[in-house]
Amino acid sequence: MIEKELEIYGKKYRLRAEDEQTLIKVARHLDSKMRRLFGDQPQPLDTSKLFSLALNLAEELYHLQEEKEKEKKEVEKELEKISAQLSELETLLKI
Repeated sequence: MIEKELEIYGKKYRLRAEDEQTLIKVARHLDSKMRRLFGDQPQPLDTSKLFSLALNLAEELYHLQEEKEKEKKEVEKELEKISAQLSELETLLKI
């Protein structure tokens, strides 16, 4: 476990994670998201802003999960086609 001090939206935080590069990327993503939502100049965050941030991140996660599910279904469909083709080949080879 590593510990690193990172700045997110103008404030320094001492954070811990298993992987330093992932921690840095996540912190940058959060900082970027906050700057897009609340402006480039850090300002105090009230409950309403934090809720807005949480909702925005939840929406992002939801879309990623939907995309993953769609891709999974596409892969399953392709695997079914391949399986059918293999069965067909097996039948032809037995003749």
